[in-house]
Amino acid sequence: MTAVDVRGVTFRYRSGKGLGGVSFSVSPGERVGVVGPNTAGKSTLLRLLSKVLAPQQGTVLIHGRDLSGVGRLALAREVAVVPQDFQVAFPFSVNEVVLMGRYPHATGGAWGARDRAVG
Repeated sequence: MTAVDVRGVTFRYRSGKGLGGVSFSVSPGERVGVVGPNTAGKSTLLRLLSKVLAPQQGTVLIHGRDLSGVGRLALAREVAVVPQDFQVAFPFSVNEVVLMGRYPHATGGAWGARDRAVG
């Protein structure tokens, strides 16, 4: 089973820009880079993979499950996105941001990893 399977995905903005008929698969453990010039659709693709946008045509599957039928909480267990420009509206420390992402999965192992990562 593939980790990510994108099949004939199309998404167009009102301006006409977007993605048209994109298909690819990513195997578990495989590393993939998304590169291209400005307005090529890189950010749109990531928004589709994280269900911020929904494809107008085609399907996006994560571990064989169509994202159209996956709830936000279940998706958050499978997909994480770190945006290029990350701004927090409140003065949280890195440690506090990491802690927010761990709720409600705060287990001993995760806390130890968090402590080692952010001190």
